[in-house]
Amino acid sequence: MRAALALLMAGSIVAQQVARPPGNGPVDVEAGAKLKAIIDAGHTWLQKHQDADGRFSASAFVVHDPKGAPCKGAGQPDQDVFVTALVVVACHGLGQIGPEAPEHARKAIAWLRAQQQEDGTVGQPGERMLARNTATASDALSSAGSYDNTGKELPKTTAWLLENRAANGMWSAPGSDTPDWVTTTMAMCYLAEIREDHAAPGLLEAMFRLGENEPPHGAVAGTAFLSAWFVRNADMRARCCDLLVRTPPAVTLPRERRDYFAWYCTTQAMQFHDEKAWDTWWRALVATATTLQRQDGSYAGSWDPDDVRGREGGRVYATAAMLLALEVAWRKEYRDK
Repeated sequence: MRAALALLMAGSIVAQQVARPPGNGPVDVEAGAKLKAIIDAGHTWLQKHQDADGRFSASAFVVHDPKGAPCKGAGQPDQDVFVTALVVVACHGLGQIGPEAPEHARKAIAWLRAQQQEDGTVGQPGERMLARNTATASDALSSAGSYDNTGKELPKTTAWLLENRAANGMWSAPGSDTPDWVTTTMAMCYLAEIREDHAAPGLLEAMFRLGENEPPHGAVAGTAFLSAWFVRNADMRARCCDLLVRTPPAVTLPRERRDYFAWYCTTQAMQFHDEKAWDTWWRALVATATTLQRQDGSYAGSWDPDDVRGREGGRVYATAAMLLALEVAWRKEYRDK
């Protein structure tokens, strides 16, 4: 069953392209074009800030800005693998895969592959972000490989992730033993493609409990995403979406109540929920993203890192995560009708 699902989805996170529910109603061509322009502007900003070796630097992207007009919003050096992987997945979201991938996407994939270590991890040995980096990069590489026929199973990566999994089925936060929903979500996205996970039902409940009382409900968003795409638990997905739709994206939310990556995971799941909830969510997302996207100078096309993980991932993270969420809405509401 899992093998059949993997073939249907042709990659893990990139499943967003091939198995989405159809939209209903007439297409607003003008609105669709405006949303696509917002997305394209974000990708243009990212492309301008790529290093020559293919990486996207969370902390040093400003070296690509004009002298005397650098962008603010630097993240941490140990986030480069994570943010580069997110950019790759955002390229996938536009169908930029394999032969269709632009040079900057191919270079980013090559850089990620070059970061793979002998033990299967992706990143520098012993670094704080190793589990999250490995999970996110492996998922992006697995998805890329399923399209360009250069990918291969990563047995050492799989073994390392399974060996570093906690008893409750989750993975720990960077530098601690605290459960981390981002690492867990990305690891499950990667592992779901290659193996049946008998711990998944208990993991979903553990993640939901972790996040249900902690707005912006990031762990609930990850649970919703996994329930929609990989574990295929409609009851849990609905339970999560009913909670998440109560706090849709909004410009007025303070930093501690914003989570751009959670918005992406929620959007991925919400498209399978009832039409009213989906409509509420995606319209709030687009309105918020449109207002928050920078239009000035070196910043044009990017988003300020004003969410719960912005101080770590910086402007590259914020821009990639917002694009991931917006691309889901664009595909469902405009591209695929």
